[in-house]
Amino acid sequence: MSIAPELESLDNFEMLPPIEDFFALIDRIAAENPHALKVVGGNILLHIPEVATRTIITQGLRRGVHHQALDETIDFALVCEEWVLLELLDDSRKPELEPLIEAGYLHFQGDFKVWERYLDLGDQKNALSLRAGLSTSKPAAKKAMRNIMK
Repeated sequence: MSIAPELESLDNFEMLPPIEDFFALIDRIAAENPHALKVVGGNILLHIPEVATRTIITQGLRRGVHHQALDETIDFALVCEEWVLLELLDDSRKPELEPLIEAGYLHFQGDFKVWERYLDLGDQKNALSLRAGLSTSKPAAKKAMRNIMK
């Protein structure tokens, strides 16, 4: 699937702390694991309208996290409203996803395993253990975002 270039990041606006922490984690994972990104096996788009956008490119010259949508093939995309992301990040809540999807507040598409492999890099695994499929504890963002697939 490809993405619309008009999805631009508005990161200059102040984010709520949980969302700011979430996007800081997304940025940090790529910064700390630039050579391991290729094991993710696909590109990712995260878009919270009027809050932030990230395109994570895992291979090629543009590899890394970009703070806007790019005209690249996307293998996993998550688009949701700010309040939905807050609920997904809150460990004390387990939101009902079907009504959120049906109302258009939450959209995801593609291979969720691509997203999981990206978050696995934040577990401080090295690329070899990721390729071998060794499991470790899940980071907070991954734990929260697993709500999407349940």
